[in-house]
Amino acid sequence: MDNGAENLTRPFFGSDVYINKSVPYKYKEMFVHYLEEVNHPRGSVIKGLEIKRKKLDWATNGNTTDCGIFLMRHMEKFKGLREPFEAGFSTNGSRKMKEVRKLRTKYATHILLSPSNTLKGKIEAASFMGGR
Repeated sequence: MDNGAENLTRPFFGSDVYINKSVPYKYKEMFVHYLEEVNHPRGSVIKGLEIKRKKLDWATNGNTTDCGIFLMRHMEKFKGLREPFEAGFSTNGSRKMKEVRKLRTKYATHILLSPSNTLKGKIEAASFMGGR
């Protein structure tokens, strides 16, 4: 959680114009607003950029459970616009779900055993005790 978030002014959040925008435009608008609030020099440049949706062969429709896994994989594999983006997901539904389960385990393990996790010691102790 961003403890500085309460200091940001959000004039557009309650407006009908904002509410009726699609998710990518909302994310961009919030990101640009943040950059402007912290006086980041690239805020005005990003504000003028056009959002372009890429067609992903492995995209799913209606899978709202695994969106975090897809996002994590996207962040892990995206190398910028100069290289073709390949997340490594199969287009076969059952194979893709096996890949998602494997990634969920991978990401959960990294998060739980991260040095930043203040409960890491308790998690490791519980795993040695069989979850007790």
